[in-house]
Amino acid sequence: MKTFLCAMFRQQVWVLLLAVLFSVSIVGCGGADEDATTTPATESSSNNQTPLPAKADASSDAEPSPPAGEPFEPLELLSTMVLQEYSLGAFTFAPDSTTFVTGGGEPKVWRIGDEEPLHIFEGLYPLTGTIVEADTLAISANGKLLAIGGGDGLVHLFDFENNELLHSIEANEAGIVSVAFSQDGKRLVSSGYDGLVKTWNTETAEPLAVINTESQKAVRSDITPDGKTVLSAGDEVFLWNAESGDQLGALGLSEPRAVFVREAKFTADGKQVVTADLTVDFENAALVWAVDTRKIIATLKHEFGVGAVSFSPDGKLLATGDMDTQAQIWDIAAQKSLQTIIEEGNTVDEVAWSPDGKLLAIVSDGTIRFYGRPGTIKTSAAKPQDLSTEPPLEADTVGAPADEPESPAPPTVKLPEAATMEQLVAMLDLEKFPRIEGGDYQTTEKNNIGYLAPLTIPEAREFYREKLSAAGWQEREQSVAELDTDQSWLRIYEKEGYLLRLYFNTLGDSVEGQKITVEFLHMGNIDTRKLPAPAGGEVTFETPEFTSYTADIDPDEALENCRRQITALGWKEESVQKSNFGAAITFVQNAITLTARIQPGTGGQTLVMYDVAAHAK
Repeated sequence: MKTFLCAMFRQQVWVLLLAVLFSVSIVGCGGADEDATTTPATESSSNNQTPLPAKADASSDAEPSPPAGEPFEPLELLSTMVLQEYSLGAFTFAPDSTTFVTGGGEPKVWRIGDEEPLHIFEGLYPLTGTIVEADTLAISANGKLLAIGGGDGLVHLFDFENNELLHSIEANEAGIVSVAFSQDGKRLVSSGYDGLVKTWNTETAEPLAVINTESQKAVRSDITPDGKTVLSAGDEVFLWNAESGDQLGALGLSEPRAVFVREAKFTADGKQVVTADLTVDFENAALVWAVDTRKIIATLKHEFGVGAVSFSPDGKLLATGDMDTQAQIWDIAAQKSLQTIIEEGNTVDEVAWSPDGKLLAIVSDGTIRFYGRPGTIKTSAAKPQDLSTEPPLEADTVGAPADEPESPAPPTVKLPEAATMEQLVAMLDLEKFPRIEGGDYQTTEKNNIGYLAPLTIPEAREFYREKLSAAGWQEREQSVAELDTDQSWLRIYEKEGYLLRLYFNTLGDSVEGQKITVEFLHMGNIDTRKLPAPAGGEVTFETPEFTSYTADIDPDEALENCRRQITALGWKEESVQKSNFGAAITFVQNAITLTARIQPGTGGQTLVMYDVAAHAK
């Protein structure tokens, strides 16, 4: 059992890291969510709460759903925009429904169909790719204000009409998760990784209320159109008075219903809330709640966990995106899926209805696709391929040659020979390296140590920083906010060209007195940045242990390209695995495993990723 838990834990670390780096929006991996299954419901989740105030209706002229009696006509793909950034960070429509803003290292304003942005917000994140970027965006309904929140904990408030910076608000110390405006734009709500939700006067940038949700996870927030009520979403969804900060009630997502609330939003009239849970009763669904009764009025199920949601302006339809490749459009009242859209092998990062209700934007891996009725905007792309018709998972035989093998190209780069296990142990003997006293040891191997420890993450961090520094290892700064908290913490250490990964994760409840999981992993001495790039490849992300490219070749050609180039460097091909979502080919040399992951991208491009780690074979 212990071996299984540790192996599962290592896999979740890798999935979360990739997800965050490339905005796959999987907050539930890596443990920030898994511990919620053992978190008991708080007393405030009882329905014996102060009655909620009535909500003022917000007028809307949009008609995204057909009148009663008329059948729903599936939306068609009208325009595809493949932006330069692989990760967009965030997305929001402007009120005109033709302009939008993307997040990331440099937030940008775009018009649908244009090849160049209308404006770039330069200088907000000068250490882009190393520290933080824009993770959340909101535009006021009148189009006058734009809020940009990032991992530095600041909310930048702009006059959106002329892109002039009005205020930079120090909102949340551990990074911003979400921002939202009231209908009149006079109030703003922000929330972050520190469990705090704050409401602000947008004219003065002064706080109105500071709400401590006491959540140990990232907290999302939203505000009703009238600006009187805010919600916080983490383990549970709570409703609060936006001015006093008093709690008004909870939706009652008590265990085992919610593992983690990935998103929660009000309808345009403030009368309903949708929650997107990574797991709901283990059935993967978005739930729609009536705010006044705090009861579920619709359960909308996906095959995989739901991570993105958006109400149509009239509140009749809901768009959802899951952790696989599907976006769906739902009739909320009928609890019926009206349309399923497949995102060509890419995880759905965001879904967003335009303010006029005529367009649905689906964001995945740096590409935005706009769906709607023909004639709404100019068509610029064909319909996406439905991958459900692709063949099932299959495995190639080890070292299988291509149909027409080509002679290996001579090496064009020089790499050191991959380290042996003896060399790794000489750099750091994990089996003998100091460990936290009182730990429950699960995995003890020369390349990997995993155990449960009785300390908190800040205590364990201080313990190992001292030990590793004394041993000559240098800590590299973490650029992913979700992996730099007191609940989930990951660092790469370097010494003389060798890499070491240290990862901590908080347990939901103590396990026999233990509080966190600890994992050490030797990653070897191979710098992935020095590996041969795929033909026509352009770097999208690079660190010594992980490098990715986009290339103007098809996936099969990229696979054979990797096979020729890596074997020419003296690596032995070990296995190839293929699925609907791409392929992974592994190579070994001494005690190091090198994996090349190939995934179909957009616009005819292919994503190629290299990662390395030591193995115990």
